[in-house]
Amino acid sequence: AFDVASRPYGQSVWGGKPGAVVSVSMSAIGGFGANHIVRQSMVFLNVPMMQQPEAYIGSAHTLFDENGNLLNEDTRDFLKNYMDAYASWVNTF
Repeated sequence: AFDVASRPYGQSVWGGKPGAVVSVSMSAIGGFGANHIVRQSMVFLNVPMMQQPEAYIGSAHTLFDENGNLLNEDTRDFLKNYMDAYASWVNTF
């Protein structure tokens, strides 16, 4: 998707739009490496990335019920705070 939306050359739809990354993984470190690769790719595409807070959601298989509902109140609070920070950051543009 990154590549397709950045073509044809000089007509990228990404340029200048604010971005952020939340990675989710079944492992304990929450997709740390993938998160940073995506961030690097977006910076290359001229997407200003929110620096803080960062979001790595580990052990995701334990956080949701069989219907996809979030079970963990701490995670819910973290994600709400993250989205509030993103909204605040986007409003600086």
